[in-house]
Amino acid sequence: MKPIEFNEQTNVLRAPDCNDLPVFSNGEVVISKWVPTDEEIELIKQGEGIYLLVQSGLTSPPVNLFVGNPFVHESSENT
Repeated sequence: MKPIEFNEQTNVLRAPDCNDLPVFSNGEVVISKWVPTDEEIELIKQGEGIYLLVQSGLTSPPVNLFVGNPFVHESSENT
């Protein structure tokens, strides 16, 4: 997933080793917009879920949206 800019954004959050994250923030909510890659779209079409990983923070922390079960390692999927 890739964060993208959008008309309503009011800020860009930045953190080391993370992509810039365009957001709308009004003191009550923080909203970001993401688009899946072509590969992720194909996985979604096959029924795979979308997972949100929150790393840490007090406001809108660095997050990672992705397609694929985070609890299953690639090596165990083939067994």
